[in-house]
Amino acid sequence: MAFNGGVSGVGHLRIAGAALAACLGAGRDGAPPPAGGSTAGAPPRAAPPALVATVGRCGLRTSDAVTITMTEPGKPTVSCNSRTGHHELDVVGALRRVDASTFTVDPCEPGSGCAPRPIAITLGATRCAPDLAVLDGMVARVRLDFFASMGCGARLLVSSVADWNGKPLARRVRPGIALLAAGSGAVALWPDSPVQVQAEGLGCTPGRKGCGGIQPDDYRLRFREEGADVRVAMGEGLRRAGEGLYCNLRSYQSEVCDDYWNWHWVLWSARPPAR
Repeated sequence: MAFNGGVSGVGHLRIAGAALAACLGAGRDGAPPPAGGSTAGAPPRAAPPALVATVGRCGLRTSDAVTITMTEPGKPTVSCNSRTGHHELDVVGALRRVDASTFTVDPCEPGSGCAPRPIAITLGATRCAPDLAVLDGMVARVRLDFFASMGCGARLLVSSVADWNGKPLARRVRPGIALLAAGSGAVALWPDSPVQVQAEGLGCTPGRKGCGGIQPDDYRLRFREEGADVRVAMGEGLRRAGEGLYCNLRSYQSEVCDDYWNWHWVLWSARPPAR
């Protein structure tokens, strides 16, 4: 697997063949982005994010995918395969890692008198499977959205919080950090998300028109968050500060009608910054 040094400790990983299965291990050398100076009596200010990009080439389309499922106690499993319509989840709760691809979030705070209600979320990725170990034992906000319109898409965001119902947390992680995020048939997260994702066309098919509003083209994905602004080509990944990865599994728009779901990506942090 090729690796080229990047700006601010960000490395470039080409995700192909057997090398993809090893991308998790290869993404553990990332250094945090540089911090700016500070004036006396003022907290340090982060330096403007450095722009890092992989180039991307036309015609190198991938078929890798992200799958997301959710199972609430006593309810059927929800996924894009279940065709059960629109579902949303937005809770703060305790996280537990179940296995390599599944974790639970329980919004019942210990000692509050409510009944435990662990909600299981499974995140599958054909390449660049995230490391869920960091989530075990944390309290975080989990947002999940399934939406259907001539197909199906899903988006997931797990972000750190400052407290749980006003009570301080034992594990002190800087709040507002995207610990885990993914898109399956979807590009953008929520407008107030700590990380923003958008598609940028490469101009591979100028003048061609598709059936919908999206220009048929090969795309790269742009990830923007505090201290980072990176562009990742299809089938590639960039190391993320905090021992993680930005990974673009698939990003293109074909000329086929109703084929609007070729957007699959994932990012995570295995070592989020402490407060």
